[in-house]
Amino acid sequence: MSSQSRIAVAMAIVMTASSALAYDVNKDLTNLGPKAYDVAVLLAGSETVTDHYDGYPGGPYQGQFDTFTVEDSGGNTLLHWRGFDDGSDNVINTGQTIHIGWSTEDHFSNILDMWWTDSAGNRIAGSVVLNITCNWTFSAAAQLAQAEWCNIHLGGGSPRTITILHPHYAVFPEAIPLEDLNTQNTALAAALQPFSVSSFDVAYGDCATQDIPGAVPEGSAVVLRYEVEAGGSQAETLDFVQFIAVQPAVPTVSEWGLIVMALLLLTAGAVIVRRRRRLMTTHVAA
Repeated sequence: MSSQSRIAVAMAIVMTASSALAYDVNKDLTNLGPKAYDVAVLLAGSETVTDHYDGYPGGPYQGQFDTFTVEDSGGNTLLHWRGFDDGSDNVINTGQTIHIGWSTEDHFSNILDMWWTDSAGNRIAGSVVLNITCNWTFSAAAQLAQAEWCNIHLGGGSPRTITILHPHYAVFPEAIPLEDLNTQNTALAAALQPFSVSSFDVAYGDCATQDIPGAVPEGSAVVLRYEVEAGGSQAETLDFVQFIAVQPAVPTVSEWGLIVMALLLLTAGAVIVRRRRRLMTTHVAA
């Protein structure tokens, strides 16, 4: 194992031991046509997906996907939901609403592209679903959280302005499970409050921010709900995003100590293995 590999493993050991932070995304997608079978989302960069949601098991938007995959795509991360089953024709028809969701380990998520796929899992010609997954900033000293919408969506090769409509927010002492971030959660719907603005545009390459009103205690779960529309998009979306109000993590002295300790243990283990191999080789040669 190289020294770089040992450092990576050591840091992974420490980060795995640390408690994970929730960053959850759930989306209602209403197909604007033509009919589709599946849906794909391209996230910017390399993402570790820790959870996913595959659709409503019942209710007015009944329909679930039986297969979910995560793949590298040119250094970006491709999420693909396949095998749609709504108990009817198993097709996402024009006007039909489906639901997908995911969680990422790094507490962020940026959409580069999104599209409908056909029965073979391929992108439907010209298909593009324009969307922005909201990110966030937080100051513990000021107890100030901000929602941030950045438009980096490639638009299937034709980037364009995206409109955010009816943004709402709620602050909770604990995170809500990914599967409960949806329109069927009546308690969540009752808790959500509107921002002072009802809509705003985000041009390609730009960002728009909104302060979460009031003091946000550190460690709180902030939930956002908003609609997304854009000219040329083949879906309207209703987004739910949840993040934990914490400042970006920097390893503390104790965490650096754990990293060094893990590195030393890995190095010592590698030395012992090499010595044993030498002894075995010498013994065989004798």
